[in-house]
Amino acid sequence: MFLMYTKAFEKLAAALSRGASVLTVNARLTRHLASEYDLAMKRSGKTAWPTATVMPFNSWVSEIWEEHGSTPALSGLRARVLWERVVAADPKASGSWPSSGVARASFEAMRLMSEYGMELPREDIYLTEEAKALKRWSDSYAAELKTLGYIGEAQIASQVKRLIERGVPIPSEVILAGFDELSPAVSSIAGALARRGSASAFWPGIADMPPAGEAGIINCHGEEDEVVRAARWIRAVYRPGKRIAVIVPDLEQYRKAIIREFTAELSPGEVLPEAEDKPVFNISLGAPLSEEPLVGSALDILSIGDGKEKASLLIQALSSPFLPGVDSFSFSKLDLKLRNENKTEASLFESRAFLQGEGALRLGEWLAWLKAAGKKQPPSAWAKAFTDLLGRVGWLKGMKLSSGEYQTLGAWNKALEGFACLDDVLGKVSRGEAVSRLASIVRETIHQVETPDADIQVLGLLEATGLWFDHIRVLGCHEYALPSEPSPNPFIPLNIQAAKGVPHSTSERELEFARAVTKRLLSSAPSIAVSWPAVLDDRELRVSPFFRECAVIDEGGLPSSRLLDMPQTVLEEAPQDGPLPVSDEERAALRGGTAILKNQSICPFRAFAMHRLHAAPLPETALDLKPETRGSILHEAMKLFWEDVRDSGRLKELKESGGLGKYVESIASKALEGAKVPSPLSKRFIELERQRLSTLLIDWAELELKRGVGFRVKTVELEKELQVGGLVIKGRVDRIDELDGGGELIIDYKTGSPKTKDWLTKRPMEPQLLVYSMGSGPSAVSFARVVPGECRFLGITREEKTLPGIKSYDSDRFKTDAGGLDWEGLMSFWKEALEGLAADFLAGVCAVDPNNLPNDDRACRYCELALLCRVSDGAGAGDEGDDDFD
Repeated sequence: MFLMYTKAFEKLAAALSRGASVLTVNARLTRHLASEYDLAMKRSGKTAWPTATVMPFNSWVSEIWEEHGSTPALSGLRARVLWERVVAADPKASGSWPSSGVARASFEAMRLMSEYGMELPREDIYLTEEAKALKRWSDSYAAELKTLGYIGEAQIASQVKRLIERGVPIPSEVILAGFDELSPAVSSIAGALARRGSASAFWPGIADMPPAGEAGIINCHGEEDEVVRAARWIRAVYRPGKRIAVIVPDLEQYRKAIIREFTAELSPGEVLPEAEDKPVFNISLGAPLSEEPLVGSALDILSIGDGKEKASLLIQALSSPFLPGVDSFSFSKLDLKLRNENKTEASLFESRAFLQGEGALRLGEWLAWLKAAGKKQPPSAWAKAFTDLLGRVGWLKGMKLSSGEYQTLGAWNKALEGFACLDDVLGKVSRGEAVSRLASIVRETIHQVETPDADIQVLGLLEATGLWFDHIRVLGCHEYALPSEPSPNPFIPLNIQAAKGVPHSTSERELEFARAVTKRLLSSAPSIAVSWPAVLDDRELRVSPFFRECAVIDEGGLPSSRLLDMPQTVLEEAPQDGPLPVSDEERAALRGGTAILKNQSICPFRAFAMHRLHAAPLPETALDLKPETRGSILHEAMKLFWEDVRDSGRLKELKESGGLGKYVESIASKALEGAKVPSPLSKRFIELERQRLSTLLIDWAELELKRGVGFRVKTVELEKELQVGGLVIKGRVDRIDELDGGGELIIDYKTGSPKTKDWLTKRPMEPQLLVYSMGSGPSAVSFARVVPGECRFLGITREEKTLPGIKSYDSDRFKTDAGGLDWEGLMSFWKEALEGLAADFLAGVCAVDPNNLPNDDRACRYCELALLCRVSDGAGAGDEGDDDFD
């Protein structure tokens, strides 16, 4: 096959030597052919030769217009921005469609209309609302272009055709390289060149195409399995000098997985410190420039004004590694302060108080710049001002950039230059508008770090045009990818698109195109392996119909080349950790109350980390009351309520007199007086929260009225100190009731979902009530689950009818599960379990040993320390926050 490629390229090289112009379908093929031609000249012994004329077709058309056209062309970024301005200014479209993507899709529609020679009917009665809008916007855009003195980029091709017909200089020989098909615009120019006498040809021609290679299919479990197997296949078939292509119809979806898995399998040493960054594969598709951390840092800085900003944005900008020389620990303290106070907004002025020295000076410069940046300016002035601000705050100051970061900086500067050229299109804009426009530009700029040529290429379907390889692996080649599902442009009537054969317009059009691409693909290598995921996005898939007759390839168990999977890898053996007993000094300073025993039960390492190492997750902020704040408000409301009501008799009187509602509302108002609410929230939010709390208290009071035994509230929020197995526990008992006929009930309020099923284990995960029952001999212990619509008691009672919904201990299944223990025996069992937990904690038992029950992984699912213990890959949210901490 490569012999045929060599002969085909020799024909092309001979044409280039004669002075032919090779116009390619894309920039990748341009670079490839130019490089191959230079290599061929070197091999022939030449030391100097004329530069070959190889360029993308569209670039050649633009070059002809620049040299011979009468009107400058508005192209690229400036054309898109002008179109966006036209769309945004249309009063009929305001609010009709979401802003994101509308301008982009309609701009593409305008381009397609010109390239494929389509026209919309004059009468609007035949048009959809989208087509009517396109018609309006196209007219307005043409008028704006005329006012500014430009011609639109979409009109260049038709104008260049006229120039050719009028006799402008043209190449004597033109070769169109890599085209699977020609659009009407390309065909019309090719025809004009031929009529002028220019010799035209296609490369590769039919005679140049080798016979189809041998193809086989591989079914994979999913996308990741497919990518991993492809990487291992590459390692198995690769030999120095051999060219391998991985072709992916939907490369955007696969890109991240390919980079991750190919790096792990093909460059396993890159995970080691100080490893040389030498990629062994090239991937054709880049990512938005805005995703580069260096650019994201610059945008964060420019986005911040002199007023209140999102706290997360402010901290992210100030603590960026691209702002060297500033004490990042100071910003960490600021971050913690804002989180503890549940502040979602902050300002640069507030931040300045946390800095000293160089950092304070830079923030001072920043604030001074913002103060002077209040006026509207043209984009060129803003580009200069933005560069000045980044310099003032020390962005990248003194940093040694890697090759990739240096290229990213170049792309950022180029984006700034493009933004600076928008003066005539945008006019004067505010700082906020300027930042928003610049951010939009970098989001739409696809950036790919340039790397040395590699034998392993990862390409999209169209980028493989005109290239030959020793091996090809096609990924994601399922029935919906080849042929792809039609996706017609919504701004052009479908019948018009279908009549002109516009790409992606109909299923028939996609089938025809896929057939041509598959034919070309099969002739691009002697060996083609085609894989597809059996399931993708919860949808079962089959292989593309073009490959269903191919033989199934049995790859067997291809070995992994990841560093940790290599059998010769020997890791250093770490010494085994033994218990770390609590010292007398530590014992005096221990804090945590019943949470120490709770965490020791959940996982010994959790208790060790939180109560001895003082590890704690960063508090989360939200435009709401925090769960722990809401829990505290509920506790305060219950305290105020029962301090006054005192007993079941008084509660019944309130209910019967009709005064319960007003009384509860006053309690809710008092409980909310000290609540910390994020600054953006209005008084209306507090009022809604007061109504919610009032309704919740009414619901709970109704449940209390259903109790079958009268009661008197003995204490609320009782501070209590207990000795449990040598560990001093300080806690707060939410409530203790004295029951008519004798006995006490201990109640613990919960706003979450407490469980009692593990009270019969040696590691109870909700030990608060068990601790409070030690030494007091209660007749009942119960959680009070105070949740809207789900208020209930969860516990055990010694006697019948003490609490609604709970049987007596002797008739409850709980006693059976307890092995028939009587009440006193149950209290003794709890005491023994708690003392065991306390003894383990004091002895320094700190193994990672999560207390996950069958079908209940709460111990790990809700743990915030997963990154510290590394028992799992993710971390969940914390508890509801109403535990009794000291």
